Amino acid sequence: MTTTTAKRPDAKVVSCRFFETLLRDLRERGQDPARLVAGTTCTLATLADKDERIDWPTFLALMANGRQFWTDADLVRLGERSTDSPFVRFIGVVARLRFSVPEFYQWVAGPKGMASQMFSCLETSCAIDGPNQVTIELRMLPGLAPSRELWLVSEGTYAAMPTMLGAPPAATSATYGATSVRYRVVFREPAGLLARGRRALLWPFTMRQAAEELTNAHATLLERYHQLDRARAELARESRKQRVANHIANLALGTLAPEATMGAVCAAMIEQVGCVAAEIQLDRGAVVRHDVGEASSARRRFALTSGALALGHLEVTLPPAADDQLALVESVVPTIALVVQKALDQQALTEYRQRLEQRVADRTAELTRARDELAATVTRLEETKASRERLFHNISHEIRTPLSLVLLLVDGVLTHHGGELTGRAVAQMHAITISTRKLVRLVDELLLLASGEERDLQVTPEPIDLAAVLPELLAGWVLAAEDAGLTLTTICPPEAVVLADPVALERVLANLLSNAIKFTPRGGQVAVAVEAGPTTTRIAVRDSGIGIDDELRGRLFGRFEQGAGGKRLRAGSGIGLSIARELVRAHGGELDAAANRDGPGSTFAFTLATSSVELARQVAPGSLRPTDYGVGAGPSLGTVSPPGLSRGHILVAEDDPGLAAAIGQLLSDEYTVQLASDGAEALAAAQRRLPDLLITDIEMPQIDGLELARQLQSLPGETPTPVLVMSARAKLGDRLAGFSAGAVDYVIKPFDPSELRARVRAQLAYRTLALRLQRSEKLAALGTLSAGLAHELRNPANGIVNAIAPLRELLPAEALAPDTGVGELLDVMQQCAEQVAYVSRQLLGFRRSGDLELRRVPIGEVLTRALSNASAALAEVELRTRYAYQGLLRCAAPLLTQVLVNLIENAAQAAGPGGWVELATRGDDQVVAIELTDSGPGVPEHLTERVFEPFFTTKPPGQGTGLGLATARDLILRHGGTLELRSRSGRTVFVIELPQAPEVRP
Repeated sequence: MTTTTAKRPDAKVVSCRFFETLLRDLRERGQDPARLVAGTTCTLATLADKDERIDWPTFLALMANGRQFWTDADLVRLGERSTDSPFVRFIGVVARLRFSVPEFYQWVAGPKGMASQMFSCLETSCAIDGPNQVTIELRMLPGLAPSRELWLVSEGTYAAMPTMLGAPPAATSATYGATSVRYRVVFREPAGLLARGRRALLWPFTMRQAAEELTNAHATLLERYHQLDRARAELARESRKQRVANHIANLALGTLAPEATMGAVCAAMIEQVGCVAAEIQLDRGAVVRHDVGEASSARRRFALTSGALALGHLEVTLPPAADDQLALVESVVPTIALVVQKALDQQALTEYRQRLEQRVADRTAELTRARDELAATVTRLEETKASRERLFHNISHEIRTPLSLVLLLVDGVLTHHGGELTGRAVAQMHAITISTRKLVRLVDELLLLASGEERDLQVTPEPIDLAAVLPELLAGWVLAAEDAGLTLTTICPPEAVVLADPVALERVLANLLSNAIKFTPRGGQVAVAVEAGPTTTRIAVRDSGIGIDDELRGRLFGRFEQGAGGKRLRAGSGIGLSIARELVRAHGGELDAAANRDGPGSTFAFTLATSSVELARQVAPGSLRPTDYGVGAGPSLGTVSPPGLSRGHILVAEDDPGLAAAIGQLLSDEYTVQLASDGAEALAAAQRRLPDLLITDIEMPQIDGLELARQLQSLPGETPTPVLVMSARAKLGDRLAGFSAGAVDYVIKPFDPSELRARVRAQLAYRTLALRLQRSEKLAALGTLSAGLAHELRNPANGIVNAIAPLRELLPAEALAPDTGVGELLDVMQQCAEQVAYVSRQLLGFRRSGDLELRRVPIGEVLTRALSNASAALAEVELRTRYAYQGLLRCAAPLLTQVLVNLIENAAQAAGPGGWVELATRGDDQVVAIELTDSGPGVPEHLTERVFEPFFTTKPPGQGTGLGLATARDLILRHGGTLELRSRSGRTVFVIELPQAPEVRP
């Protein structure tokens, strides 16, 4: 049984002798043979070399290209012509000497015949079917596709083969299979005396031709011998290279350190390559060298690289005429680099593993310590849990008892001594009651939250008749809604009995109603609607307030969550809705919220189980009041005045009415105190009248205290109003945020009344001092300006005075009589000149003698003073600031302030109402620049220098002296700087450049 072995697709299975006839045909027809190899990896030189072979895919590609030249008939014809090729002619010479026609077919197409030698991818067979008939079969080896072109050429070849023996052509017919072809060949043998005579006559010529072919074959064999000898030598060299490379590569399999590996490589270069010396030097400093004697030739250096990484270099010394050794070294350099890199990697891996093992050991020790600490923590937590249990058990008594005592004492005072108290004292006692009840309510809610963290809330449901209980529960809330300017309505069917804990139900409704009233503006509506079902009853609280958005709804029921920004219209603890939902869920129901679809506001609805019990509770617990939630009647806010002379006007922004009223009463002994319930109301009051001091809470409705402080700074006024923040936030970050917003002091709740009084006095004293300093600076600036103005007045006045005396001498005496017109005119001139001289002397009195007193000051202070002084001019324009430089400046601050005020006022006037003025700074280690730009029409280019001339003005007559910019430039020049008018993006820019203070240069 024959075993067929599949050929690899890239195996060289086709002899290029096959293409001899094809290339000859293309040349005879004038076709470019290059088109045959187009798009393949084969070259024409390869096809023309009869000793070359190609792989089967390349053969298929070549035959596919050949279809542009040859049809099926052409391919059969090429097969017939193949018997004329030199190689085949030689076969014919031998065949005529020893073969009959059928023997010739078997010799060529047999299993080991010529066909299988030229195409080693074929299985061939030839069977004699009769005297003049044979069957030839060609079959592709497994895995290889057949070639119809090969089948056609083979058909022509088998038809022409008898002619090589002197017989006529055979008749062939082909039967094609999937991967094979079968040829039926019918031939005729050369017959008769003529054929035998012809063989005898051709014998000498055949022998001569055979001798020639043998000579050619010998030459070919000799050439192949030399090729084989060269190949053997090359193979020996390659074998040596591989042996050396393999030896060096085996070094990478060991665990040698880099230095030991490099030493082994150098030894191999000497022992196996034949080097005199070898040295490896790494870029990181390691050097290893081996040698066996003195250098007898020039050294050669090779770079050792691994990819893009440079490792170092190899330097070898070779004996004379050592070309083979040099080539061997060049061939193994990549292997050496690989081995060295492997050793370095192995060393790095070993070091990394050692570090990792150490880290694992350290981490294990840490985990052990952490486990022990965790066990201790668990023990402490268990002890803490037990302590919390005891706290929950005792806290009700420890906290509620003193609070109850406070309520009892206040009630006793009001009951027994109420008639003896003043109205103010009675109001304070009521405030104590309200605050105490609110504290009791907050303590209860915190206890509910704390207990809920350890276990589910415990409720005791019982049947409750909502139709009877709701009116009683909501009675106080109806009054609270009326006080808030709202309408509270109730919709409840006559038969609505639910299974609920009465205390829990009251707390849920109280939380929902307090929020509805707080978040609904005056004139709105709040409704409580009950929808009774067979299994559940839905209770909804609907309002027409500000509503809730999706973002707020997602966190609404979280603990300590509140609305932000405009959504936070009233203060609160942020735990009410969380407790309400947990209480509803403890009943097996659900509490949810949604924005109203048919109008503004929101609806909070919860479900409770419907009860069929006829005897249901009809009396409400009545333990909670609207005032417990900060809703309902409270102290009226307004303005509280002192009994005597007021020492200042204080604005208090506090959303807790009781606390606001208490602060007002505390400070009203000395000051006029205006109370505001939130930031928006306080800002509106400040816009009407700027207070001397603002006291503000941080967490307030609509506008919080920080934003209020920021907006207050932008209000026009002689000086900014100091802000005192008063908040329960005691963290450092909260205090820093307050100071960043413009606050000058921060008081933490709860506070001592005497402390608040002292801080208020201190801030008002600072404000008074600031006003004095500001006015003093204005006077100093006015003195400087007056000195400049006096200088402008004295020159013409001196001219007039100096001209009067010579004029009197030149005129006749009769013309100078008092009753003459000339005399009267000269007298008037004399009086006016003296008046001008007097005014000039008065103005010069403001001037400070000597050089300018230059000091290092923060540039921000100068700019702030200038903006404050020019605040009136900026009232109707937008002020833009861009301070790129905020360091120190060496200047006479009052004079520079005077210059800036003049420029700012001019810019504001040019911008006009609705325009803008931009003040910018920049600086480096040499110059500090202040730039002023406005949205006005600008200064025409031809006037950019004239505007600095004395008495030149672009204003209408009578509206300017023309001395402002001239004086400003003079003052800047006295500072050693410049004042120029420049253009940028079509805008006029006044630029002041002053030399940097040497002390502040880097």
